[in-house]
Amino acid sequence: MSSRWAALITAGTIATLLLAGTSLVAITKLLASFPSRVVLPSTTAACLPSDFPSYPDAERAFSFRVGPVCSESFTSGDTPDQVASFFETQLETWPWRVTGSTSSPDTIYFGRRDSTNATGEVQALATRFGSQFTISYTP
Repeated sequence: MSSRWAALITAGTIATLLLAGTSLVAITKLLASFPSRVVLPSTTAACLPSDFPSYPDAERAFSFRVGPVCSESFTSGDTPDQVASFFETQLETWPWRVTGSTSSPDTIYFGRRDSTNATGEVQALATRFGSQFTISYTP
């Protein structure tokens, strides 16, 4: 009788492990088939277009993409006003255009002249050692 229980427990354990392994493979394949729906934060990979103005001496804090929306955050020793002024000037050059701004917090709204659907914003906030600015962009 005890050998029958041992066989049932062993068979049940093997079946459970096979089910768990199969489920893990299925979930992994499902997530791989929808990469644009997965949030993948990174400190090195850029998601902004290659022609987007780059702020001098800024260090990337993070970047991530959620669907088509790209968000990158940087730190700088400069003030938020200096950061906003830089982007306000740089985003007036082709193919970019400034569509608006606010001063509290320093925010520049922009788009692309070659794509009316593309929009974004640069928001700069004061930190203890300068500023942190975040760029959000939807192509």
